[in-house]
Amino acid sequence: MHTIVQGLRTTTLPRSAANVILVGAFAAATALGAYVRIPLPGTMVPFTLQTFFVVFCGLVLGANRGMAAQAIYIVAGVIGMPVFTNLGAGIGYFAGPTGGYLVGFFVAAAAAGMLSRGRGAAGHFLAALAGTLIVLTMGTLHLWVVLKASPWNAMMLGFAPFIIGDCIKAAAAAWAAWEMKKRGILAD
Repeated sequence: MHTIVQGLRTTTLPRSAANVILVGAFAAATALGAYVRIPLPGTMVPFTLQTFFVVFCGLVLGANRGMAAQAIYIVAGVIGMPVFTNLGAGIGYFAGPTGGYLVGFFVAAAAAGMLSRGRGAAGHFLAALAGTLIVLTMGTLHLWVVLKASPWNAMMLGFAPFIIGDCIKAAAAAWAAWEMKKRGILAD
């Protein structure tokens, strides 16, 4: 991703073309993050790298382009491209256990982008953490409804197993985005 961003920054592409390429690259990165899938015991929701790319997308692209990248990712899955975890695709995927997380991606990218704008390293981390918490919360609420589970059970299935790993991913995304901005690869 760094190479793409650096290359686009140093070329004379029209700004709109660079935006299209970056948005598409982050949609593809989110899809690739779904393929890094680690099943966890006791929950039907796998650990993936998607949340890293979702918050990184918002931090790097900002709220509007971050939402656009996640919208493209979601639409690609809905129309049948196997971009969701476990090679999943189709509108019916939203009725399954990970549907709420997918909706959360869209909101989380926007939140990370809005909250990080004009902020320093700590602000980037807090924005990434907020985005991560949005994904986990929306996923957990969806599990509560879909599984007809108690709020406690939904938390134990959809939030608790992921919070430590997702906080680490949020820190990594915040660090990477901040380093890119600090080195002048990205404008704020």
